[in-house]
Amino acid sequence: MAGLLGKLTPQEQQELSELLRDRLVSLGRHVPSPRRARANGSVDQPCTASYGA
Repeated sequence: MAGLLGKLTPQEQQELSELLRDRLVSLGRHVPSPRRARANGSVDQPCTASYGA
């Protein structure tokens, strides 16, 4: 599966990420905030804090 994900375009990766995030939220799972793209094209990095399982 990882090999297939690597062949997706950035837009396809983003769309898949949003679909998975929405599905997890609808199931009541906590998901980290999405990364936000900046005007210069860079992306904020996700929070690196670890959560207890």
